[in-house]
Amino acid sequence: MKKISTYLIMAVVAGSLLTGFWIYQRYVKAPDTSNLTFAAERKDIRETIKARGEVVSQKDFDLQFPVSGTVSAIYVKEGDIVSAGTPLAKLDTTELELSLNKLLSHAALKDVAVAEASLANAEASLTAAKGALLNTLNDGYFRIDDAIRKETDVLFTNPRVIPTFNYQVGANSSSLKNIVESERQKLEETLVKFKTALDAVNVLVSSDLSAADVLAREALNLTNSLLQNLATIANDTTSLASYRDMISTARTSINLATANLTSADGAFFAAKTSLDLAQKTLDLKRAAVESEAADIGIARDKIAKSTLFAPTASRVTKMWLERQEAAQPGVNAISLSAVGYKIQSDISELDIGKITAGSAGNEVQIELDAFPGKSFKGKVVSIDPQPVLKDTDKYYRTNVFFDGSEETKSVEIRSGMSADIKILAESHKNVVVIPEIAMFKSGGESFVNVETTKGPVQTKIVTGISDGENIEVLSGLEGGETLVVSS
Repeated sequence: MKKISTYLIMAVVAGSLLTGFWIYQRYVKAPDTSNLTFAAERKDIRETIKARGEVVSQKDFDLQFPVSGTVSAIYVKEGDIVSAGTPLAKLDTTELELSLNKLLSHAALKDVAVAEASLANAEASLTAAKGALLNTLNDGYFRIDDAIRKETDVLFTNPRVIPTFNYQVGANSSSLKNIVESERQKLEETLVKFKTALDAVNVLVSSDLSAADVLAREALNLTNSLLQNLATIANDTTSLASYRDMISTARTSINLATANLTSADGAFFAAKTSLDLAQKTLDLKRAAVESEAADIGIARDKIAKSTLFAPTASRVTKMWLERQEAAQPGVNAISLSAVGYKIQSDISELDIGKITAGSAGNEVQIELDAFPGKSFKGKVVSIDPQPVLKDTDKYYRTNVFFDGSEETKSVEIRSGMSADIKILAESHKNVVVIPEIAMFKSGGESFVNVETTKGPVQTKIVTGISDGENIEVLSGLEGGETLVVSS
């Protein structure tokens, strides 16, 4: 009885200690407030689609050409046993190869060089035309200054301030006295503006000449009108007979300046139009180069897809096409029967578009639950066309064949074994990558906490592909940042 009491006391004490430890851990001990940190790094990432699957016996499967064409060669016959990667049949690629060779001659690139030379010539022509126009503008100013200020201004008092015509005019031209005084005053104002605009463009030759050109045209028109009215007055006034030749000479000079300006304006406009055309031509040729590069990729892709290869070791059971027959995508070309096992996995419709089946199928990493620590390789061979419904979600049954390597042969694979598969999809090189654990969602957008001298700062990011553990950052981070995650 005494021994039972001792045991009872020891049990009560142990229970009290456990209860006290639990209370300490739950209510007394301070929570761990330390943070985890991760680095945003630039490196390569390959999108990985993870799924569960099950090993089943391999069955017959059909191969189709992914592109249309005419069968030019068949390398196997029914009953042949072929290894993985063996070419089975080929479409005629003569036209594709001719097109590719033409593209590889880089005619578009040569056209760009010609267009660049034409643009350089157009730029030189515009520079010369602009220089000639500037010289014409300066010549026009000097001709106006000579004709008015140095010659006909003798007919006025205070010609540059408040012009007053000095002579009595004939009866037939009496109304012109006030007109020439007004024209002379307005011409002076225009000449001052013209000279200011000229000084600006003469200092900086790259400046726009349009303002000076407009003022030159205005000054020449005013000068021409003034000289014409002065000629009328002189012809009607005997006392001004001695000035008639001077006025006539001045008019001839101004008419020449006007003609020169019209010619220079025309040449400048033509040169500018030629430059614009040369630039547009160059833009089109450069666009053609980009298109050419895309066409080269398309041609190479079609040539590569014009040959069917055995995706795995198998037996040829049926040849559906013969030489010179037309092949179409989705139409069976060759049927094979593989010996061994495959993995069937249901892939969400959200990911199925990232997967390619057949001889160019995605590589797959396989881990079987029955063989922990071992990894096997495989390839996506086919995808069932009809979806599998799970609740309201759609999945597509995907067939993965083992690659037949020594690693696969070293174990006894059986039907019904469970597997984890990683389908390797699109890869991006030298991009910003962060652990997915460092990212959080809010309002349908992605964010990270970036460490700064003032503490963590919430930063919005846009993400790209994921390998299941890490994720690509398209914008928001440059790489090198430290990310903070509360533990």
